[in-house]
Amino acid sequence: MRLNKYLSQSGAGTRRETTDLIKKGLIHVNGMKIIDPAVELKEGDEVTYNGKTVKPLIKYEYWVMNKSSKLPLLSQDDLSVEKILKTKSGTALKSIGDISDASCGLVVMTNDPFIIDIYSNSQHKAKSQFAISLSNVMDKKTFDNLKSNRSKLLSYGIMNLIQDVNEKTKPTTLILETIGVSDAKVYQFLSDYNIHHIKVDREWFNGISKKDLKRGWSRPLSEKEKVFLLHFSPTNQEAK
Repeated sequence: MRLNKYLSQSGAGTRRETTDLIKKGLIHVNGMKIIDPAVELKEGDEVTYNGKTVKPLIKYEYWVMNKSSKLPLLSQDDLSVEKILKTKSGTALKSIGDISDASCGLVVMTNDPFIIDIYSNSQHKAKSQFAISLSNVMDKKTFDNLKSNRSKLLSYGIMNLIQDVNEKTKPTTLILETIGVSDAKVYQFLSDYNIHHIKVDREWFNGISKKDLKRGWSRPLSEKEKVFLLHFSPTNQEAK
């Protein structure tokens, strides 16, 4: 990070104001006077102003991406969700309510330690909606049998099961409304019931939707989404 940007993020002034401070010789890095605003800082460098250590204020970032199944979540390569959002946000982010690399759909990432801690708790009750594209049409009898065994569905964290059959293309889409589970439980359910699928797509997570967000695209959370995530989720309410 450039020195003038670092100082700006510390609250020392605007980028222009901190550039002036540097050019006046008021800033030291590791005890050395620096007059070039574009100097790149390395991890561990100590920046001082008037003899006092300067540290950037923490800015919490909240991002959402509509992940493709070919895009890894973590930094296996430069095209991971983690690397892409780090480049866009300028900071390292951690995913909450993780989904596996094989799945596609909504991923939420943040550097807010409070939110990360909540969703790292295996007892969280965040709700999700998964759309499961099946290889073959599921007949009504099979679907009705699945849906009728509510206690069994709940053991997988599935609150509701909806069937959508496209009459033109025929294959069925199963909509799973879940609570407090990652997609690992979804895959376990599909495997245990020998349900052959093409795609597992998370469409919704705890008040946040990927509607109007193209596959592979990302955006910061809206203020409304942040407020809901921070203050109105069932997980958060229990944590208070």
